[in-house]
Amino acid sequence: MAVIKKGNKYYVVIEMGIDPKTKRRKQKWLSGYDSEDEAEKAERNIGTDRDRGVWVEPSKLTFSGFLKNQWLPTKKLAASTKETYEHFLNRLEKHSIGQMKLQKVQPLHIETYMTYLFEQGLSATSVRHEMSLLKGALAWAVDKDLLVKSPARTVMLPERSKFKPHFLEAEDLQKMITLAAKNDQPMDMPIRLAGTCGLRNAEVAGLRWQNIDFIKQEIYVEVAYDYIKEGENKGKLGFVDLKTDNSDRFVPVPKDTLAALSQLKEEQEAVLTEKKWTNTDNLVNIQLVNGRPYSPDYIDRRFAKFLTQNSLAAMRFHDLRHSFATILRDSGVSMETISELLGHYDASFSHKTYAHPSSNTHHNAIKAFQKRMNKGKRKPAKPKEAPLPSSNTSNELLTEGK
Repeated sequence: MAVIKKGNKYYVVIEMGIDPKTKRRKQKWLSGYDSEDEAEKAERNIGTDRDRGVWVEPSKLTFSGFLKNQWLPTKKLAASTKETYEHFLNRLEKHSIGQMKLQKVQPLHIETYMTYLFEQGLSATSVRHEMSLLKGALAWAVDKDLLVKSPARTVMLPERSKFKPHFLEAEDLQKMITLAAKNDQPMDMPIRLAGTCGLRNAEVAGLRWQNIDFIKQEIYVEVAYDYIKEGENKGKLGFVDLKTDNSDRFVPVPKDTLAALSQLKEEQEAVLTEKKWTNTDNLVNIQLVNGRPYSPDYIDRRFAKFLTQNSLAAMRFHDLRHSFATILRDSGVSMETISELLGHYDASFSHKTYAHPSSNTHHNAIKAFQKRMNKGKRKPAKPKEAPLPSSNTSNELLTEGK
């Protein structure tokens, strides 16, 4: 390699070997350096990467390829975080920007991709997170001399969206359950357990068959299945403690959900027998296509996909738990009971966080108000009618007129 000056720019010239057809040596000229120091730094970095076998000709490196094969391997991530990153990269790969050459990506392309993320239903907070990852990755590319300047340097990140819980009326929740049962078997039971029993996604993932009492018609929520946060198994999926001390609870199960659980148990046993798989942890929710357990991330992503495929409004899986609490409250259930069913430490927290009044609640309140107001109205007195003349009087008038 060598650094050569042409005009006002400096170039790094890389020897690419002998062309087998022409028998001439091949060279790659990398341009865009304003100073000799910049070019020499790039030369050293390229030499190091070539020695490690990780250098790729910039002209052949796509944006998606750079992120997956160059940038991501340098990140030390927990399993849960790595899964999130890979999901983000898969989304970018499907967009046209992912197939562009890295050095051809411009700020306008980054802004177009940001608009695309909003169109996909991502919140401002989620878009901000993904754009921050892109900015960091492109800054790394500049540091490694794969780019002279980052195309994301002038792109403004969106403001974080204010959290607004979304909840369903009872009729809408029932329609969603019916759709899932008909069109999306993997999401049928998670939606039922969250929407009709108030379970969190990790509690749904951790529910085991021995936790279900079909005679008493109740489930015992005692563990969650989530990414372990500390210890030698940090970052791996496994059973973890529930969110609060009060989360350990018994929850009665509606008859429809109990019947669906019974049917799922039969279907699962048939698949396990046919495939000769083992459900080691006796989990209620496993993927029947491969026998793997559900993770909270899988539930959230699968639910988002279910909403899109069925043209339903965007919402979080956790909002089904909001809906469960709100429907109970609108049915006259006390906040203390709702708090116990949700596994909250304090009824006031349940009231503040989950029991959002529905539009029907507001309308019913005004109807009750109007009814009371109507009772306070006095009925207007009927005007007195003049007495009709008697038959004798009529005869007298007729006689006088003769």
